[in-house]
Amino acid sequence: MYALSGINSSTVGMLLNINPMIAFGLAAFFFRENITPLQITAYGIIFTAVLVFNSHHIFAIKQKMTSISKGS
Repeated sequence: MYALSGINSSTVGMLLNINPMIAFGLAAFFFRENITPLQITAYGIIFTAVLVFNSHHIFAIKQKMTSISKGS
């Protein structure tokens, strides 16, 4: 619960889902582990779900960056 005191819960949830994806990428590219098509599909679905459930954050950041660049 300490982690939730500084950031909102959706950000913590996104970070919890990104951690296994980083481990998967390291296993595939750095350690040269054998990766099956089923694993690639599963992680693709997880990555898509993270993007869908956090799209409001992504678009808010993009809109904020656009308004900052227009103001300059």
